[in-house]
Amino acid sequence: MRVLAIFITLFFSFNLYSQQSVIDSLEKVVGNQSGKEKVLNLGELCYQYAFINIPKAITYGKQALTEAQKTKDSTLIAQIWNDLSIPYLYKGDYDSSLFLNLKSLEIREKIGDSLGVAKSLSKIANCYYEKGDLKSSLNYNLRGVSIFKSEGEYGYVGQLLNNVGNIYDRNANYEKALEYFAEAVESAKKTNNTIAYVTSSANVANTYQKINKLKVAEKIFLDLIPIIQEQGNLEYLSAVYQGLGVNYRKQKLIDKGIDYYKKALAIYQEMGSDVGVSLIKVNLGYCYLEKMQYEKAEKMLLEGLDLAKKTNSNYNLKHAYLGLAHLETRKQNFEKSDRYFDLYIAHKDSIYNEESNSLIQEMQVKYNTEKKEKE
Repeated sequence: MRVLAIFITLFFSFNLYSQQSVIDSLEKVVGNQSGKEKVLNLGELCYQYAFINIPKAITYGKQALTEAQKTKDSTLIAQIWNDLSIPYLYKGDYDSSLFLNLKSLEIREKIGDSLGVAKSLSKIANCYYEKGDLKSSLNYNLRGVSIFKSEGEYGYVGQLLNNVGNIYDRNANYEKALEYFAEAVESAKKTNNTIAYVTSSANVANTYQKINKLKVAEKIFLDLIPIIQEQGNLEYLSAVYQGLGVNYRKQKLIDKGIDYYKKALAIYQEMGSDVGVSLIKVNLGYCYLEKMQYEKAEKMLLEGLDLAKKTNSNYNLKHAYLGLAHLETRKQNFEKSDRYFDLYIAHKDSIYNEESNSLIQEMQVKYNTEKKEKE
């Protein structure tokens, strides 16, 4: 069973009422604007809608890009490439998000925008993480950490430390993951960054679940719900509901787990997040498999698999294929089970092989060496 690790993307959350108020105000005036002012407001609409309506966010982002290119202002164009990448990231279209962020990074490096470079590096790291390229993800995250430290932006440092923790967690190095998460939680407290605190704490809970400290994890998740609801961020609320779904399933409280999965699914569907929907449907498939409701299990697993193919997520593909292999074994369709299991092996995360482990260790050593030299 897989839970969606919360990867911080240097975004900020809003109360839903105030967020809608901002959107309404921008939509009233943007049609009569022109030039830089129009570009920035279209970009802001893209950013605001990314958390609640991905198709609408993409529409505004593309309009912003068209207007930005008319100005020939490199800084402005880089910002819009960045803004447009956000809804694609939430949608699960990592190739598009990666392309847009690399375009933004190229411009920001040329004009010497160091903070902009670091923010682009963070988003690029997120894309590589979801694509299963942990070496590249770690590399881009640690480069971002170095820049933010040199600029004194310690709030961002804590956020990227959280992301590095996720890489170690996915690599099954839970002790190292908890070390980075703990540092990220403390950093969030010091900088009064609520979203960083929520995401880091949720990732601590996810890791505790993997080492079967289920009651500890459950309490962390439940304590986070009112904090997230006050902030109004649907993405994080769905991730916590998902985490509770995993938690109760592991406690053998299958029906309670299904209830929380369905809460998460409703939010991901509302947001238009294919990667989130894919993951939840596969997890629901596993729940129905345990309840021996094989028809429901197959429906969920196949729907999750189709979306995993669409979003090119190796992690979700692997998860779905393994579930289908178990399902066909239960149904005594052993030949079909073997085919699914072969597909599962083919999509196994690269992080589980020795070469990848050594590459991650190499990147960490390189970062530590550079850090000591700078000090």
